[in-house]
Amino acid sequence: MHGVWRGNCCHSTLLTYSGTYVFSSGPPSGAGLERVAWRMSSSIDHRMGLTTTRAGWRIVSGGKVIGHDTTVIYGENATLLCQLTETDDDLTRIIWKKKTREKLEESVFFVIRQGGKTEHKNGLEDRVQFIGNFAEKNGSIQLLRMRLLDEGIYTCTFNLYPSGPLETDINVTVFGKMACSYYSMA
Repeated sequence: MHGVWRGNCCHSTLLTYSGTYVFSSGPPSGAGLERVAWRMSSSIDHRMGLTTTRAGWRIVSGGKVIGHDTTVIYGENATLLCQLTETDDDLTRIIWKKKTREKLEESVFFVIRQGGKTEHKNGLEDRVQFIGNFAEKNGSIQLLRMRLLDEGIYTCTFNLYPSGPLETDINVTVFGKMACSYYSMA
C-alpha cells in the first residue's frame, strides 16, 4: 500500500509507508508531522490515536497496557498483572491468549466482560481466576497449579471503543522443583 492519498475531509496529503499513512502537508490541528495509522473503517490505530469521522479528523487518547513478565515454581500459582492506563475510551472486554510449550499456536483461553463476567475457553478452565477489576481496567489473572507445559507467552488484550484493541505480552517461566536427598554413611 504505497502511494498518495488525498483526504477529502481536511484536504491533506498523506503518503503511505508500509501501510502507515504519513502527513506531508496540512495535518489536522495537534497531529504534527508524525506517522499516523488511518483505517477506512473509521476506527483508530491504538498507537497513534487518530481516527476519521464524518466531520473530519479527531485526536483521541492512546492508552497504554502495563504488564510484567513472571517466574513461578512448578505446582505454585502465577499472577499475571495487566493494567490499562491513560485512556478514557470504553472497555468492552479483556481477552487473554496464550502460546505455550504445550500448544505452540496462540489461542484464546479466557475472556472477561463488563461486570467481571468470565468465559473459559480452550483448556485451563478452573486453573484461571480473574483477580483484577473490570471497572478499573485491571485485567490481572491468576493461573493455578502451574505445570512446565504452561510456560510461554501470555497476551492480555483490552478491547476499547472507539479506539480498538491494546495489548501486551507477558513471558511466563516455570521452574521445576529440585529433589534433594540426604543419605548418611554412618
